[in-house]
Amino acid sequence: MAFWRRRNLCEGRDWLLLHWMLACDADRSSKDGELFDRDRLLRLYGKGATDRLHGGLKAFWRRWHPPLPGARWGRGYHPSMPALEGLSLEAAEDGVARWTPEETVWATEHALHALNGFPDWLADLARVRPAEVTSVLRDQAALETEVPAEKHPPHCVLSRLTRADAAIRHLCVPFVAELLETRNIPNLQVLRQALAVLVRAEDVETLARIAPPAVAAASAAGDRERLLAWLQVWLQADPAAAMTWLEGTLPTMPADDADALVLHVVADLHRYGSNSLRMDRPRFLDLEHAARFLPLLHRHVRRDEDIERHGAYTPGPRDNAQQFRSDVFGAIANMPGAAAYATLRSLADDPSLSAIRDLLTYYAFRRATTDADPKPWNEAAVGAFERTYTKPPQSADDLFNLVIGRLADLRDDAENGDFAPTGLFSPADNESLAQIWLAGQLESRSMGRFQVDREAEAHGLVRPDIRIKVPSHKPVVIEVKWAHKKERSFENLKQALHKQLVGDYMKLRDSRHGILFIVNLAPKRRWKGPGTGTVDFAGLIEALRKEADGIMQADPRDLRLEVVGIELVPRPAPAAKAPAPASTA
Repeated sequence: MAFWRRRNLCEGRDWLLLHWMLACDADRSSKDGELFDRDRLLRLYGKGATDRLHGGLKAFWRRWHPPLPGARWGRGYHPSMPALEGLSLEAAEDGVARWTPEETVWATEHALHALNGFPDWLADLARVRPAEVTSVLRDQAALETEVPAEKHPPHCVLSRLTRADAAIRHLCVPFVAELLETRNIPNLQVLRQALAVLVRAEDVETLARIAPPAVAAASAAGDRERLLAWLQVWLQADPAAAMTWLEGTLPTMPADDADALVLHVVADLHRYGSNSLRMDRPRFLDLEHAARFLPLLHRHVRRDEDIERHGAYTPGPRDNAQQFRSDVFGAIANMPGAAAYATLRSLADDPSLSAIRDLLTYYAFRRATTDADPKPWNEAAVGAFERTYTKPPQSADDLFNLVIGRLADLRDDAENGDFAPTGLFSPADNESLAQIWLAGQLESRSMGRFQVDREAEAHGLVRPDIRIKVPSHKPVVIEVKWAHKKERSFENLKQALHKQLVGDYMKLRDSRHGILFIVNLAPKRRWKGPGTGTVDFAGLIEALRKEADGIMQADPRDLRLEVVGIELVPRPAPAAKAPAPASTA
């Protein structure tokens, strides 16, 4: 009996035994493909049984072939767990290139039953055998588009593609576009999932082609939710055509209905809208389209009806709509060049924008001032440059550029220099030590060009970590954060950028220049990024820089922001003290 049990385990014939051995004493938070913890299993079962379990898992996924999830919605299959574990082991140890076309189909079918998105190995498999992977995903997606309107939407292929690896999403975009174009998808959430795939891929050509008939059909049927979804993507893919449709349709509607349509479309388009199908680079923020969009927004999302919030609150559609209106204004006001100046002057003469005429005129003047030739160097600046090869800052922008240059030098010296501060900090240190070190480094590198203040008291107890000042100009504000601390997730650092640096500290004396300085003492750590998967420290800094770019584009104050990251070698943790010898008394 024991012989047959061992043979069945080794050959993957007993899925229940495989499942039980994996799950016994396992961490319940483990994801698919992470249950085979060899050290844990060796403690539980010994080497022989663990080796047989290892072989059985790799054999089992070829023995059991699951149906597509769409064959029976809502049903899970317990054998999927050991099958996915075996696939992960084999992919990690042997790679996926040796799998036959038939095995590729089986593996992809198994991947559809993973609980936390597609397994990591599926992207590699999609690169090696794209046709077989695509065929399985296409069949499953087609089943999802047949889900009735009243059913709960499935979370399988379409919902996962927006967060999937680019290699998988690239394969799927053509058949998702075909499904959208050829099928009347009854379930609204499935429709939104399919649209989100093309939005994530920024396939504007396909969306611009298929959106107009879909908008016309939804409008004729009086289906407002579908109309909102299709209008969102049309405004991003072909804003000129979408705005022509809106300008022709809105006057024919009752005033309240027209206002409600615009409000809900742009509320969903707002970057943080709960139903957003927002692209990373929507075309309606291009100058010509934003200038046409702004009067329409002010006619239907009127400023005198804005909601003023105080304290903590949960934003609703009206909050998101008025913020979106501000984003469009900010895109125009912050765009450089003579065309932006001419647009601002033209909009100031638009009767529908009379409520913000003074604001438009002010930003037109500021745009002209900003784009004008820089100030000529004065005699003192020429003399100082001759001595130090550094031009004294003659504006807040000059000061910001100078500080960014000093920080770049500091990062290069600290990460690559002969006298890098190895072991200067411990992972347990308080952030105040990093603030003191950075302030001292900037002071020593200032060459008399600026003054460094650390945690200066400000009105309302707002205390920026570091302020860089020169007479007669607004300061540059620096916020310092550790990256390696457990609580420093991407979301936590993003909030530090949005709320602390921009929302609090830069309000001090109307500062327009801010820097988020991040120090990392854990080079192997990875962070959950803004999308799917994880990123290293360089990826974290890049994601935060994109957030800063979004703030600068949306904020009408013409802000300048930078995120600077630096990796240092930490000081080793102190060795534990040896126990005192026992007394012999």
